[in-house]
Amino acid sequence: MEFDASDTTSLPLRHYTRVVARGWRLIALCTVLGLLAAAAYLFLAPRQVTATARVSPSVITSVPFDPDHAPSKILDPAREKATANSSAVAREAAKALPETTSEQVRQASSIEVSSEGVVATVTYTSDSASRSRVGADTVAKAYIAHRKTTAEVKIRKIAGTLDRRIKALGRDLSRAEATLVDTDEGGPAHAEALSAKTRAETGLGDLYSDRHDLLAIDTAGGEVLASADETALTSSPRTPVVLASGLGAGFILGLLAVFARRRFDRVIRSAEDVSEDLNLPVLAVFPRQRGDISDAGAVVRERLFHALAPKAEAVAMIDASTEYDPMVEHSVISALDESTSSSIVLDTCSVADPASTQLEVIRRADAVLIMARLGATSRDVVATIRDRSRSLDTPVVGVVLTHGPRSAKQ
Repeated sequence: MEFDASDTTSLPLRHYTRVVARGWRLIALCTVLGLLAAAAYLFLAPRQVTATARVSPSVITSVPFDPDHAPSKILDPAREKATANSSAVAREAAKALPETTSEQVRQASSIEVSSEGVVATVTYTSDSASRSRVGADTVAKAYIAHRKTTAEVKIRKIAGTLDRRIKALGRDLSRAEATLVDTDEGGPAHAEALSAKTRAETGLGDLYSDRHDLLAIDTAGGEVLASADETALTSSPRTPVVLASGLGAGFILGLLAVFARRRFDRVIRSAEDVSEDLNLPVLAVFPRQRGDISDAGAVVRERLFHALAPKAEAVAMIDASTEYDPMVEHSVISALDESTSSSIVLDTCSVADPASTQLEVIRRADAVLIMARLGATSRDVVATIRDRSRSLDTPVVGVVLTHGPRSAKQ
């Protein structure tokens, strides 16, 4: 098996794909754990149900059909929202809700008013659908009732002021009429009393008209556009969202774990680790079964001859693993001995030897052949041998991989 290390056009994508494919078990495990964590959260987290009611606040005016008094022109959204969320509304709602305080109502409810102020959306959240629906409808009705009560109180105050002014003008009118009876026509006192009577009658007419218009005002606080039974409930936590979030978070965590493990795991685990990460060609991968490895040795020989310079005579074969595998070395040597077209001298050593010995072997050779074990040899060790060879201008013709210590027993 051989890989062309010079083909790096799609190396990043191939590298990431290989890392993910190799770590699919860890990714799957993290994904399942994320899903289980989301399920546990759904099981342990308190369930909250939110009901919604919609209210249309009415404009309390004496000229309801006047276009200048349209709701969108008169209603102040900020004021309406403050009114709806006031403690007075909460107290009225709490009276109709069993075992609920006004503070609990304010915490459980929320009221949003549209930008024109013509629609108020009331939400109420509790641990059951029935309580949420009742709560939303109750708060909505309390808001309407509060607006009605507030308007009636204001009207009564204004009406009381008008009544006092009417009584005062009535007294003025009585005095003027009495003066008219007691004085002679044409006299100044008679004329002044006649003028006072006219003013009193005019003022009383205006006041009675104002009082009539005031008492004719519709003080209805508004109407319920949609009760909580007519709108959809929302619940939290939302099962599909939580499960999808747990699944996605677990998958992302798995990806991060795989790449983190890749960053700190320096062991060679595939031929791609050599060809892509170390930029060295793989001449052969010896099979796990060692019954007949002569074919792998012959593959090494042919690819070695192809990579060597024409006048090369000596090759340094350096074992980068800490455990010596004589079968692989013997297979390569035997394959070279069987060749009649070239005579190559193999000079062997391993990473267990002193660095000076390795450098001496590399210096005497025309090329370097590295032996490494899958699942055991560190990429850093192979990189060190490669760099030492390059420092002595001795090319590394390739790497021969074997499947580790277990293979010798098979």
